[in-house]
Amino acid sequence: MIEKQLSWQEFKNEISKNNPTNRFFYRGQEDSSFALTTTLQRTGMKVDKRILELYQTILNFHQGRVPRRLPDIPTGKSRLEQLIENFNTKTDVAILSVSSYFQHYGFPSPLLDWTISPDIASYFAFRNINKTITDQDAVSVYAFDVEEWMKNIPEPSANLMSEHEVFYPVILKDDSYNSRIQKQKGKHIFSSVENIEQFVTAKEKQFDRQFLVKYSIDVEERPEVIKELDNKGISECTLFEGEDAFMRTLKERVFVLHTFSSRKLALEALEQTMNKELK
Repeated sequence: MIEKQLSWQEFKNEISKNNPTNRFFYRGQEDSSFALTTTLQRTGMKVDKRILELYQTILNFHQGRVPRRLPDIPTGKSRLEQLIENFNTKTDVAILSVSSYFQHYGFPSPLLDWTISPDIASYFAFRNINKTITDQDAVSVYAFDVEEWMKNIPEPSANLMSEHEVFYPVILKDDSYNSRIQKQKGKHIFSSVENIEQFVTAKEKQFDRQFLVKYSIDVEERPEVIKELDNKGISECTLFEGEDAFMRTLKERVFVLHTFSSRKLALEALEQTMNKELK
């Protein structure tokens, strides 16, 4: 893995060379000292059949209790009903679909979230940075060459949960039940690897290829980055659903991205922002 410390402008120039863009997955992390780890890995739980039993317990518990909490999908079934029906087939795709859904709503899984958009990855890297209360120096954005990886690394067997040290992109045939994946141009990599960066670096040496680059960008650049991404249509309310996301976007635009000389100007900006989002 190559590591580079770049300015925001240098990062954009570097990423623009990645052509075609869909051969790369990108991931933003708010602290450059953080390693690549799955949410399941952070709990201390390993990838084995216990996670399947846990998912099954959760699905069974909610069946018949809160089915209306998940909106209907084109099949006419609730999302929960579709998830349960698919999960019961016990295929890797079905299990990973459930993992993906749980992951995007806060439950640990063996999937690492990525996106095909370097801009969206950059947003997630800078999203929660508050320079007044943080002592970190830089965020990180990873670029993973998926196309090159899949050319050189054998595809794992049909039973991912039983294999040792798997790090491989997951292709989900249907993500219609998960609107967040669509909004965030999301992709997943399944991982049962203890140290992902060390694992990828070993594969780079083995195959004499470059798979992963880690870019570090100074946190001081946050206002410029967030403002530029907002102008491109990338914000909390375009990547997430709900009033919380909408209000966070308003707060960002009115109180962080702009400086107003009067209360009147601030209120005018608020009104313009609301009108823009409601169109």
